Amino acid sequence: MRVKTVRGSRPALCLTLAAVVITGALEACSSSSGEGNPSPSPTPSVSRSTEAKPLSSSAAAATLTVLVTNDDGVSAPGIDALVQSLRKVSGVTVKVVAPASNQSGVGGRTTAGAVTFTNATTHSGYPAVSVNGTPADAVNVAFSKLHLAPNVVISGVNAGQNLGPVVDISGTVGAARVGARMGVPALAVSSGTGKTFDYAAGARYAVKWLAAVRATLPKGPSSSPASVVSLNVPSCSKGQVRGELTLTRQPKLLAGQSILGVSNCLSKLRPTTEVAAFSDGFATLVTVPLNPAS
Repeated sequence: MRVKTVRGSRPALCLTLAAVVITGALEACSSSSGEGNPSPSPTPSVSRSTEAKPLSSSAAAATLTVLVTNDDGVSAPGIDALVQSLRKVSGVTVKVVAPASNQSGVGGRTTAGAVTFTNATTHSGYPAVSVNGTPADAVNVAFSKLHLAPNVVISGVNAGQNLGPVVDISGTVGAARVGARMGVPALAVSSGTGKTFDYAAGARYAVKWLAAVRATLPKGPSSSPASVVSLNVPSCSKGQVRGELTLTRQPKLLAGQSILGVSNCLSKLRPTTEVAAFSDGFATLVTVPLNPAS
């Protein structure tokens, strides 16, 4: 099939901090030459016409559109867990536009030259658009080429925590920031390092956040930038997530702290700083700046 292109800026090399890299095999699906709606509530198919045309929602009663993206790739298990959880929420339509491959650690960078995109599916087969570029490229394609107008952008669930000191190099956060610059509130959600990544817990807390802010969400993109929230949820090998704390972002590590440490969900401590709270088993919610520090 013929795919569309969009142009961005020149990328730069960066380090990948994800403790475990999840690379899913991209599952292609056939393109749509018309404007029919595959079920359920699909992401817009890539059109063969001059301009890509978004599909209308198959659920006329839906009152909220969520654009889902990530930095681990469209076939990664984390994004699939998020999609499946969001689909269970009443009155929500899910649109998935994500990188074709793992793009961890690229921050908000965009790709120089042509960026192609095509139809794909998530790991469980939910319709998606796969973008051959960075997470920021994916969100740009969703807005400028697929002409989506979501009420909220949720990026994740990422493989590995993205705590305060490293948010600027997180592709998960980078994608959320692009959505916020488009005037849409955005959440970056990450699952902490553990024996396995508990994507289901990350997805549950993302849905909880959505329920809490739903009444305040705009009807569509605003002319003014929106906020970016980073949610980090522990993967508990013993015990369970101890709850959720809304904190101030921690820009620097304190003595003895580690970004990639495993959370102790059996801890009895109740820290008041982001990294310590996450280390002691709490899901942490912090508002991050719209733009990187440098």
